[in-house]
Amino acid sequence: MFVGHSMGAYLSGLYALKNPDRISNLILADPWGVGPKPSNFEERLSPTLKIFAKTINSILISPLTLLRMLGPLGPHVMYRVRPDLGSKFAHLFAESKEGKSNTALDYIYHINAQRPSPGEEAFRALSDFGFARLPLAQRLHELDASVPVTFIYGEVCVC
Repeated sequence: MFVGHSMGAYLSGLYALKNPDRISNLILADPWGVGPKPSNFEERLSPTLKIFAKTINSILISPLTLLRMLGPLGPHVMYRVRPDLGSKFAHLFAESKEGKSNTALDYIYHINAQRPSPGEEAFRALSDFGFARLPLAQRLHELDASVPVTFIYGEVCVC
């Protein structure tokens, strides 16, 4: 049995394509990179955002590089740009006020403000605007039919 989650699921799928004899069952949990980038994706972006995104994508290791470049302003930008993350994890922290958590945002900022990990660099090499350059959906049909594949999608509700 071979299990992969998110980008690990993508890599597990690639491994199974190359080594089907080593896989008895392939389980892809919330896999990244299965479907293609929508054909009209870039059309939906404003011209300014399209130019900005292409420039950032071509000169930076990853979108997190921009966050790193902000230095001490980074946490403040996180609070303004992604307040939803503070709200999403607020129930986990006692200091939560008004359903928001700076602890969650601080944590997310600090783990992403470090030097790029090899995984982050790999993601940059494999992706195009966050979508897989070579989606699994275009190749998974090549997998040996004797290897069962299970996809797991869902959401955990902590009520």
